[in-house]
Amino acid sequence: MIKSIEVRNFRGIKECKIGDFALVNVFVGENGSGKSIVLDAVYLVCKDILRQNELQQILKRRGTKRSW
Repeated sequence: MIKSIEVRNFRGIKECKIGDFALVNVFVGENGSGKSIVLDAVYLVCKDILRQNELQQILKRRGTKRSW
């Protein structure tokens, strides 16, 4: 489980630290505030750690439908 993340110099984010993740997290903010960029950063790290098939199985168990 991800407990915290730090994003630096990725797309429009110079520096971002988020801690104290729970099993369910909600990112709320105005359009263009960087919510999707943070999720993209998490995805890029996860896809390098997990094989593609393992990531698909995790998302499937969580009820997320995506085509990779």
